[in-house]
Amino acid sequence: MRNLIKMNLFRMRKAVSTWVLAIVAVAIAILDFGIMKIYVDDPFNWGLGEIIQMEGGMDMMKTITGFLRGTDLLIILAIFVVIFTNAEQKCGFDKNIIGITKNKWKQTLCRWLSAMIGVTAIMAVSYGTFTLLSVVFMNSFVLGDMLAYGKIMLIVYLFYAAFSAVFFFFTTVFRSSAGGLVPSLLITTGVLSLISKLLDLGANKLFNNPKLLPSDFFLEGAFSAVSNEASNGTLIRVVVTAAVYIVVALGLSMFIQQKRDVR
Repeated sequence: MRNLIKMNLFRMRKAVSTWVLAIVAVAIAILDFGIMKIYVDDPFNWGLGEIIQMEGGMDMMKTITGFLRGTDLLIILAIFVVIFTNAEQKCGFDKNIIGITKNKWKQTLCRWLSAMIGVTAIMAVSYGTFTLLSVVFMNSFVLGDMLAYGKIMLIVYLFYAAFSAVFFFFTTVFRSSAGGLVPSLLITTGVLSLISKLLDLGANKLFNNPKLLPSDFFLEGAFSAVSNEASNGTLIRVVVTAAVYIVVALGLSMFIQQKRDVR
């Protein structure tokens, strides 16, 4: 397995798309910081800067986790996972090395682990850029509770892994970039959230103020519930939801690859 991962990472480093998407992720971080800086400095006299100063400055944890929970970076990672996963199937990489592993599911697992290494690297570069710019250029930045910040960051990363597993699953099923990218973009852009809202509406009609709604168990809905203000019970629920998505999406991907013929 280690050799398979090393081969995948070598191909990842050599791919032009990897570096292009990494540069785009950095550009997004710079752009998001610039927008935040405009709000804080308030050159258009919107009054937002005064509100932030009255609240004692900008909370580091809320600001940076808000950046990571945005759809911009998630879209970049969706494109990366789809391109990386499909390249192995499209370029005959599967067919050339399938005899080395003997178990096709193992190759699929190594492919996802390799994709997660790439996702982590792009996340780190983009997140590091945004954090560095914020610390250096934002005078009103307040560190806050670093322990709580670390806990939320771990949960956010778990959700990135869950989203990546779902993107990986669609690409494995359809064996094409388009087949993987279309449903992945529908998820990241929130188009499918309409379905969860309709289900929530139906649940509210059937039950009087239910404690849990169908959207709470959709990946996007659980992700939006991650915050420092969330109760421990809510955080446990969203962690379990993310873990279930990883297990199911990755398990189905390995099962499908094991059963199908390599072409």
